[in-house]
Amino acid sequence: MSGEFLRRANALLLLSVAMHLPASVHAQFGDTPAGRLQSEIARIARSSKGTVGVAAIHLPSGRHIELNGDQPFEMASTLKVPLAIYALRLGEQGRIDLDTALPVQRDQLLEPGVHHEHFRFPGLALSTLNAIELSITISDNGAT
Repeated sequence: MSGEFLRRANALLLLSVAMHLPASVHAQFGDTPAGRLQSEIARIARSSKGTVGVAAIHLPSGRHIELNGDQPFEMASTLKVPLAIYALRLGEQGRIDLDTALPVQRDQLLEPGVHHEHFRFPGLALSTLNAIELSITISDNGAT
């Protein structure tokens, strides 16, 4: 597994976690790049028809910005990123084989999902890497 892939996966995990940080004092940034970024995020969010929650952290300094950081949001599909990273780490540690195809029974398929819709007969097997790809690229809940 390439180091670049793991670095990107870790960045996705950090973004996912950052989306759930508690509120902070926004005045600390003022007219800085972070302050301007926060203002731009707020401007874009105002055009949304829903409630937008965003958080980002600058890893070297620990400074972070957020919008509606004090409001809880359901993780929904953001759960897929940390779960994929966990599986990749298990594979990197040799605790699981990411390439081995695992049998999937029809009653294990979730609806809606690619597997449930397209594989109606016995004989489906899927590797963890293929499941991760389906989970992340097309948000397939059954693969997750």
